[in-house]
Amino acid sequence: MQATSTRLLTHLHPSDAAVVGLPLALVVLEAVTTFQPPHPSVVTTVLGVIGCLALVWWRTRPVEVLALLAVCSLVPTLGLGHEPDLYGSFIPSMIAIYAVAAYRPTRYLYVIAGFTVLVMGGFAIRAPDFRSAGQVVFNALAIVLATVIGRVLQHLRSQADTATARASLLERENDLQAREAVVAERERIARELHDVIAHDVSLMVIQAGAAQRVMRDHPDQAGEALSLIQDSGRRAVDELYLLLGMLRDDGQDLAPQRGLAAVEELVSAVRQSGVPIELLITGKRRDLGNALEVSAYRLVQEALTNVMKHARGSHTLVELAYDPAQLTLRVADEGDGPATAPAGTTGGHGLLGMRERVRMFGGSFDAGRRPGGGWLITAVLPVAADAS
Repeated sequence: MQATSTRLLTHLHPSDAAVVGLPLALVVLEAVTTFQPPHPSVVTTVLGVIGCLALVWWRTRPVEVLALLAVCSLVPTLGLGHEPDLYGSFIPSMIAIYAVAAYRPTRYLYVIAGFTVLVMGGFAIRAPDFRSAGQVVFNALAIVLATVIGRVLQHLRSQADTATARASLLERENDLQAREAVVAERERIARELHDVIAHDVSLMVIQAGAAQRVMRDHPDQAGEALSLIQDSGRRAVDELYLLLGMLRDDGQDLAPQRGLAAVEELVSAVRQSGVPIELLITGKRRDLGNALEVSAYRLVQEALTNVMKHARGSHTLVELAYDPAQLTLRVADEGDGPATAPAGTTGGHGLLGMRERVRMFGGSFDAGRRPGGGWLITAVLPVAADAS
């Protein structure tokens, strides 16, 4: 028991220490410094100290504390006929009433009402001063005020807890949606790579058949066909390596995938929808491999989708920069970008998917506001040395 009390006092919160210490100090000082009668009796002082010490549990057991204070208040008055003590009875009782209202459900307000009737009725029996209208009104107002403050603070605390729980739930939902968007994008990439690999393997089969037919009569043509088979096989192996580990939703129909050759058509369609758009292609345009071509086209497509959602009507520049070792894609507009999307939309998931595509090829991706206004998306995709 002593160890439990020591541990409780060790972990006492500073505010709890003040709640216990201030009325306790007043009770002790009153007993020590009161020289004029009536002096507080020893019983009154001891019970006042016990009541003040019971406030250690004012947050966790406020009903029990209030019941103990009722006993400590009534015993000196009803049993010994002493005047009720302000410091040993009134102040601790107000703290306990506040605690019941602040930390217990509404039904416990009946406990406060019962305490009020019992203690004030007991005081009125033995202490004539407590039968006066002024004293009754003062005590009643003090009890009502402590109760109202406790209920208001409990309501505010409940609202804060609810807001915190909602924020935590929203954060978890956003994280889940982001993960689902990444998984969905990986499935989409996997389907596209599947189609690309199927195309390359189909070409290999056709070229192998052609080489077999002309091998005896036209060995040069057979050698050319075998060279094409080698190139297609190399691309298929590279693309198959990218496909490994990707999630896929089976049962999707195969369909031809668009590459960078279709960017002009895409830009033209966006221009016809009312977006003033310009396409700039720099460097030597060449075949970069089906997998990279398809993903690069998807990057441009997603970037222009964001423009049409969030910056429709603003001037937009699409730039494809072919370098020997990399392809750089830039889509710049003069609007506000996805940052202005209404709360709860999934505009940011498109950026997640774009970042996932670029990461798959070992490239770099950046999206953000331009210094002069507008939004800029930049993707750098490494190009294999043997890309023609």
